[in-house]
Amino acid sequence: MVRSNASCPTPRRHQRSVIATVAAAWVLGLAIWPVEPAGLGAREPIEGQPAASTPVAASGLSAAERAGLAFFESKIRPVLAAHCWECHSAAAARQGRLKGDLRLDSRKAWERGGASGPAVVAGKPDRSLLLDALRHDGLAMPPDRKLPAEVIEQFADWIARGAPVAGGVGSRGGCR
Repeated sequence: MVRSNASCPTPRRHQRSVIATVAAAWVLGLAIWPVEPAGLGAREPIEGQPAASTPVAASGLSAAERAGLAFFESKIRPVLAAHCWECHSAAAARQGRLKGDLRLDSRKAWERGGASGPAVVAGKPDRSLLLDALRHDGLAMPPDRKLPAEVIEQFADWIARGAPVAGGVGSRGGCR
């Protein structure tokens, strides 16, 4: 006699589960595979976080946390990758190109900050030196040109939301 194990997914159940996860991520606007919109280049992981293939939609986060993660993935990460990580990442440090002793590729690193202090103070845009640098107020980052005002305001909004990132970084996990 052949017994069926209901807790063990059949190929069809597994297929439906994958389809449901992908559909939920698509509806929420979340990328679950390492694919960047055209022109933004390859997705670079934030140190200490899982690969972009982690299905964020299936991780049990609240709607606000999912929205914060989606905002980070769509608005903040591409700007960090395109304009910051060349000089402010673990890779830059390994290659001897780290500027201002500041890394922006992990929550722990941007909270620690660099030579001038913490770059991001979660929930406090007015105390976050990263915003001053993006606004070219004292510090000027990126140094060659100021980013559009819309992008700078997106960073202010992201910091005000608590600077959520994926991968269990921080005290509570999830989007902290």
